Amino acid sequence: MKNFRFDALTLILINAIMPVMCAIFPSQKMVALTYIMASLILVVSGNIRRIFKVICVVAVFLAIYLINEYYGFSAILAAWARMMLLFMPCFMIAALLITEYKSSEVLSGLQGLGYQRYL
Repeated sequence: MKNFRFDALTLILINAIMPVMCAIFPSQKMVALTYIMASLILVVSGNIRRIFKVICVVAVFLAIYLINEYYGFSAILAAWARMMLLFMPCFMIAALLITEYKSSEVLSGLQGLGYQRYL
C-alpha cells in the first residue's frame, strides 16, 4: 500500500489551527481530538513508528505533570509539562513536515499564502 502524502500547506494550516482551537475551546475533549487528528495524519502518511515514540514522550511528560501535581514540587515544572502535553500534536505534525518534506515543497506550499517572498 502506498502511503498518502498530504500537501505541505494543508499540514501547515492544520498545525496552525490546532492550538487556536485548543485555546478557544479549552477542554480535555479538544486535546483528545487534536491527538487523534495528529495520530490519524501520521498513520495515513505511514509514520506509525513515530506514534510509538510520541506515546513514550507523552508518558514521560504526563508522569512529570502528575508527580508535580500530587507532591507539589514546582508549579513552573508542572505548567511546563502541561504545555508540552498540549502542544505535542503540533510537534507531531511539525516533525512530519521537517522529516518528510523538502524545503522547496514547504516553500511552494507557503506560496499559496503569499509568504514565500518574506522567508
